[in-house]
Amino acid sequence: RTRCTMAAVLAVLAATSSARLQPSPRPRAGGALVDARSALARQPPRARVAMAKKRGGKASGKGFGRRRDDLVEVLASFKTRLPEDPAAVPCACGSGETYAACCRAYHAGERNASEASALVRARYSAFAYRIPGFIMATTHPDNRDWDEDRVRWAKSLDRVGMFDSFTFVGLELLDVGDAKPTGAGEQVARFRATLEARKDDGAVTEGQRLAVVETSRFLPNEDGSGLLYSGGDVTADVEGLESTVLNQ
Repeated sequence: RTRCTMAAVLAVLAATSSARLQPSPRPRAGGALVDARSALARQPPRARVAMAKKRGGKASGKGFGRRRDDLVEVLASFKTRLPEDPAAVPCACGSGETYAACCRAYHAGERNASEASALVRARYSAFAYRIPGFIMATTHPDNRDWDEDRVRWAKSLDRVGMFDSFTFVGLELLDVGDAKPTGAGEQVARFRATLEARKDDGAVTEGQRLAVVETSRFLPNEDGSGLLYSGGDVTADVEGLESTVLNQ
């Protein structure tokens, strides 16, 4: 299946709207099959590496007999943007609560999102804090980004899917109250996300804000543990591009 990364969407948006775009927003979206693996990914880097070593250390070198990378170790090797004090920092999702009182419980696997609005917030903040394990755990197999090779998927997210060139400016939920299930337990939510470029990279300039609006679809997890993100249509919040779907 064709994969569609948000990095690619941002590149399309920047290329098609750079002449008209002014500091405005642009993101990607965004039950929780969150297990010890995704919980491990939320630990501070040193703690994660130490925990991984307890499980047998890093994978051996190249050649015959090389064992496959372990997802726990791979996630443990990734950097995060988690706040040092979750109780003192407003959650990135914009709820007004601290991270500790808001999305942290979802990211730690202590709570499952049964409403689309909650999962939109949790996934947005997971991107903001660089928690690929949670993004994977809350993605439905019907989603075209889903990959049964979890290690390959994790490495791909770490490499191009965590918006390292952008600062997360804000999330605005739209029409969530009016969203209606469309069958099979599906829920729909529409939101606007705004990112700001950290530096010039040829496609965007430092300080430039890109905004996108996504209509996301969510399906129940088969095990009954909340919702999973099944996909969505991403459009630009830019005059003249409102009806252009960027992630086709």
